[in-house]
Amino acid sequence: MMKKVISLVLALTFILTLAGCTKENKGRIKYNLKMDKFVTLGEYEGIKIDTKGEEYTTIYSQFMNSDIQSFDFYKKVTEGKLKKGDVANINYVGKLNGKEFDGGSADNQELELGSNTFIPGFEEGLIGAEIGKTVDLDVTFPKDYGNTELAGKAVVFTVKVNHVVIYDKTTEGTLKNGDTVNIDFTGKLDGKEFDGGSAKGYNLTLGSGQFIEGFEEKLVGVKIGETVDLNLKFPTNYTAELAGKDVVFTVKVNYTTAKRALTPEEYYEELDYENVEEYYDSLKERTFNNIIMTKVLADAKVKKYPKVEKKSAIAQGKKAFETNLKQYYGESVTLEYYLTANNMTDEDFEKQVITNYAEPMMQEEMTFYAIFDDAGLTFDKDELVKKTKEVVASYKSDKVTEKTLKEQNGESYFEYIYIQEKVLDYLIDKAKIS
Repeated sequence: MMKKVISLVLALTFILTLAGCTKENKGRIKYNLKMDKFVTLGEYEGIKIDTKGEEYTTIYSQFMNSDIQSFDFYKKVTEGKLKKGDVANINYVGKLNGKEFDGGSADNQELELGSNTFIPGFEEGLIGAEIGKTVDLDVTFPKDYGNTELAGKAVVFTVKVNHVVIYDKTTEGTLKNGDTVNIDFTGKLDGKEFDGGSAKGYNLTLGSGQFIEGFEEKLVGVKIGETVDLNLKFPTNYTAELAGKDVVFTVKVNYTTAKRALTPEEYYEELDYENVEEYYDSLKERTFNNIIMTKVLADAKVKKYPKVEKKSAIAQGKKAFETNLKQYYGESVTLEYYLTANNMTDEDFEKQVITNYAEPMMQEEMTFYAIFDDAGLTFDKDELVKKTKEVVASYKSDKVTEKTLKEQNGESYFEYIYIQEKVLDYLIDKAKIS
């Protein structure tokens, strides 16, 4: 994984064939032009950064949250025995008469023991099981189970208990989409409770689509601790007794739950940092870079795009798009096939590439190269070689080489990383940080 901050660098750069190298930038691949003819820069020195201000703290928190979410860093229990109330992360395989059946298997399924989410006997059978071990559960599907092939049948579930997830509870505030909320609910049809319409301590993620239309949507904005009545209608393709019927669910919102995130002190090694101080320095650097990059790009205005470079950028954009098509849909799906299927001409597609890919990418590149030249920074081949080796090594894979990265991202991939980092270091040094 890449420890140093190159996340701001473009995912794909362009192979540009340029002529007329200036004396100052001899050996540079890209934009050996008088950049002031193409870009008007704003004031890039002395950018103000308030480390106590809302902009800084918001971006800083976003980077930290992204780190946690990207690697699923949350508190886990990996030893001991399961007990009622634990949220167990499990893999399981169900077999009927020795053969796996449809819908009976899953990996990394989270299950709160005692929530009655699974068929009777499943959760009860896991209580007391050793975390990290595999157990076989002999259970029988209820006779009134919806799938007639399984109703009343005895099955065996082989369950691997991966770990227990630690959740924090929140008892104040209002519900929002994406929250996992613990609720008690009672469903009534014509004023009477109906079978399967009630539960206590049920965990529901709002927006997951587990319940009928309107149930989850109407809970958004409800205060935690409140009880509300939801007036809903069952879908017409529901069970015969309830299809198309009006129903009222009385729902009590008990609390919301969220995985307990690890602190940076607990997870910095997973991100490949030597110590937590180095990780905090990285967060600060990424935040500075983000604020500065946003400012200089917003202030820079492109007068015109160099023709040769723009042509190369468009070609690279088309190539990247087709590569992505084949990765998602297979080698048989070509760009030509995509255009035909979407009733799009080559001209229409090229306009999209220019608007959404080529010009935005070029604007960023041209801005950094223009600042590099305007600030009088020096292009050093030895520094570029060092940076190239650092980037390749950061991937920690024998399959990733300088050659493969250039093939994927363009001949100037490492040069742009070098140019951008050198400019950002210069701008941070000149910034007014308080």
